[in-house]
Amino acid sequence: MIYIDDDQQLSKDDTVYGFLSKAQQAPFVIPAFQRPYSWEIDNVEKLFEDIWTFSQEEGGFVDPKKRYFVGAFVGYYQENGLDGKVLNIVDGQQRVTTLFLLLRLIYDYLEDQNSETAQEYRRLIRRVIWKIKDERKREYDFSCPLLTSNVINEKDAEVFRSILVTGETADRAKDRYSINYEYLRKLLEEKLTTGTFDIQGFYEAILNQTFFLPVIASNVETALRVFDTLNNRGMPLTDADVFKALLYRKAYKKAAQSEFIENWQNLEKTAAEAGLTIQNLFSYHMFYLKGIDGVSKTGNSSIRSFYLNKLKNRLNETNLLPQLKEIANLFKYIKKHNPIEGQDWTANFEIQKILDILRYYPNDYWKYPVICFYLSNKEKVDFEEEFLSFIKRLLSVIVQRYLLKPYVSDIKSFTMNINAAACKGKVREFEWCNYLPKPREVEEAIALPHYKLFPLLLRIVAYADEEQNTILPNGLEIEHILPKDWKGIESEPMETIVANLEHLGNKMLLEKVPNIKASNQWFKLKKAEYAKSELASARAMATLPIDSWTTNQIIERDSRLKSLLMKFFDGCFYEPEVNDNETLTIDISKLSPEQLTTLKAQLAALK
Repeated sequence: MIYIDDDQQLSKDDTVYGFLSKAQQAPFVIPAFQRPYSWEIDNVEKLFEDIWTFSQEEGGFVDPKKRYFVGAFVGYYQENGLDGKVLNIVDGQQRVTTLFLLLRLIYDYLEDQNSETAQEYRRLIRRVIWKIKDERKREYDFSCPLLTSNVINEKDAEVFRSILVTGETADRAKDRYSINYEYLRKLLEEKLTTGTFDIQGFYEAILNQTFFLPVIASNVETALRVFDTLNNRGMPLTDADVFKALLYRKAYKKAAQSEFIENWQNLEKTAAEAGLTIQNLFSYHMFYLKGIDGVSKTGNSSIRSFYLNKLKNRLNETNLLPQLKEIANLFKYIKKHNPIEGQDWTANFEIQKILDILRYYPNDYWKYPVICFYLSNKEKVDFEEEFLSFIKRLLSVIVQRYLLKPYVSDIKSFTMNINAAACKGKVREFEWCNYLPKPREVEEAIALPHYKLFPLLLRIVAYADEEQNTILPNGLEIEHILPKDWKGIESEPMETIVANLEHLGNKMLLEKVPNIKASNQWFKLKKAEYAKSELASARAMATLPIDSWTTNQIIERDSRLKSLLMKFFDGCFYEPEVNDNETLTIDISKLSPEQLTTLKAQLAALK
């Protein structure tokens, strides 16, 4: 049995240094039946930022006893004629590979630092990455990394080995190892060049406080059976599973288990209709509770430890399940646009449009402020007006920031601040403009934004057409007006075409069928397909009095879309003037008891 307690000294054998350095006796191997290294930069960034946040706020030198759990590791030993015994990795290869890349990078950054601490970290990293040639002389074979890939269809295994040996990547390399290594370099350099951070605390956290839960089998059959149990039939209990069991036990003591089961099943159904899980709902709700408490730090506590905190067991709160249901209903509305019973604001087309645009933001951090504002303010009489104003401002800020800094870390801290403001009803006083980048920089970035932002920006463009009076359908695709297969155009230099092909001005949203039919056709033929679209913006393209689409048209449309989007961003902060002489008429028969109570309190305050 493995027992883990926050007050217990962490076993050094399971830390990144302790566990990975065991490869000196049995090198790590990714066996032939595994898939190639496939982590995207989002996965790499999340691992880096999670450990970084932990090192600065909880672990590192803040509290040396704290630890960060990086996940389970499943492997098995095998005798190898060349290397003796090796440890084959069955589960955990993506994390282990990424940690090797990160440690190799840190090793180089520590080279010019003469402090004893820096050199001690280099010594630890050497023992993790390279084979010891002579223990007595402390000599290493830097051409022999302790992690290798034997994956059959792994084309880039030698690239990975080369990175570990040299610490460098080839120019314009497109493999995942090189891309992720350079992205880790970018993340590390940002930390080193901005602010006053405890960088050595970060190194300490990675090597001596980040730990695995290793499961080592004697053969491949056992290892695969363990892997299958962990990931399929016997997947470990999620936080939601644990919470369900604890809440059911409380309901059982109150003889209310039937009511609880019905409520939980309804919650699961609504969450599924919203495209979520109950685990998602608890996660979203956690950010709401942090906003209520005025927490501005992102923190690194798990959902489970947050809800089961010894000082404040949040599962005891009577409004927990109703609030989870409200969150599920909100996202069901955002996904399906069906009005929520008793909430007239859900018929507001402007609100529907902004929320539909937000759905396509590249990460989930927009959801937390929306939830905080909704749960905290939905009973107010002027909620509809205030909610629209809030989500428009939120959309404007987070999109402009992503245009210049497409990193999770950049939006993370902002949303924690706005969460607290939204929960306290102080969003009008919130210093939105402090988070807005310079308009000139934003405008320059619009033509060729990060690829993940195209669906959102093109949705803004589509809704800007006054004839678009319905919510855009799901499943829209991005159409290249000048086709990717542009062969046959001889009137323009290839360099000019390639430079403009992926610009915003050459892209539009289109349904799947007309997009397939338009495909690589020339503009004159494409217009016939555009004319059949349900999107007003596509039909407008079909009416253009031109039969060819060249880079001149792309550049011209870039300019028009820049103006459109900049006007949209600025308009999100427009506040209509209030005429003090206007009379506000409210039909109190349509107000809920809570809204009526709020209205009376507001009228009393005016007197």
